[in-house]
Amino acid sequence: AVSGVFLLAACSKGGAPDPVDGMDKIKSSKFTIKVNGSPEDLDHIVFVFAGGASNHPDVVWKVNGVERPNENTVGFGTEDFTSSTTYMIESAAPLLSISVGITVMAVEGPLTFSYKAEVNGKTLKDIKDQTVAEGSDFNVNYSYTE
Repeated sequence: AVSGVFLLAACSKGGAPDPVDGMDKIKSSKFTIKVNGSPEDLDHIVFVFAGGASNHPDVVWKVNGVERPNENTVGFGTEDFTSSTTYMIESAAPLLSISVGITVMAVEGPLTFSYKAEVNGKTLKDIKDQTVAEGSDFNVNYSYTE
């Protein structure tokens, strides 16, 4: 009985780490998105950022430096892009994974956009001035886990 108590005390002080400690491999992330010009009424633009964290923080994202409390997902639609608008989206807490969806449908003329993904200080994707021709679309999903 004495050795059992000793073992229990030893485990509680220096035993195995909490199972969620260290699982969040994404310590920092920053995404920059821009649409050049102003989209027309029938054009369709969507950028969606979703993040999952093991400890369920209240704030997962910051947009242009402003915290977005209680939002695991932030999105931007056609109406959010006027006159060459740029957004910077940053993780506000360590994350397990990030999913990004981009859809650009150019219905009433060509659309040009840029997208840059930086995770843990490394640029993982850098799309500069991608033009989507009138009548065409660009649709992609990216996943980041570390």
